[in-house]
Amino acid sequence: RESLALLRSTGRSLEYGYSPNDTRHNLSISGSMELPGKVQLSGIARVVSASPTTTTCNCDLDGDGVFDRPRGLPATAGRGDLNAQLAVINAYRATLNLAPFALNRIKVLPPVKSIDVRLTKAIALNTGSRRVELFAEAFNVTNIVNAFGGANDVRLNSFNVPTSAQDGRQVQWGARYSF
Repeated sequence: RESLALLRSTGRSLEYGYSPNDTRHNLSISGSMELPGKVQLSGIARVVSASPTTTTCNCDLDGDGVFDRPRGLPATAGRGDLNAQLAVINAYRATLNLAPFALNRIKVLPPVKSIDVRLTKAIALNTGSRRVELFAEAFNVTNIVNAFGGANDVRLNSFNVPTSAQDGRQVQWGARYSF
């Protein structure tokens, strides 16, 4: 009922806010060139901004059978008025005798960055269109740690603390036979 009343008076419901999939920036640059000896070099560089963190208390505050979040807290934290979000979270945590969070706890994580490269050498066989392609690939060449994860429950000390990371540098090689 409260959400409907807010919707009627302001045009916004309690669900108004940023999408959990809100990636502001997504830049991909790719290229390919032929090196001496007819070796093909290709690569792709990506930078993707992190999404805001969904928020919940993983509890039913109003008895409707649905998990809620503290009153006044948007569906996601990390975009918009961070000080207001932090105040709501810390006021709720205080009712549970939990220590307050600092502002950096609700900020959006750093962007994901990655550079991948591939070298390919095609060797034509004497039998028509048949060929063998030899290749070597490297993923996350710069070995940047791209952290993600973390709890979305504002009651937990692990709220918005990265709990894992994407794979570090990986290199593989192989061959492909085309006929």
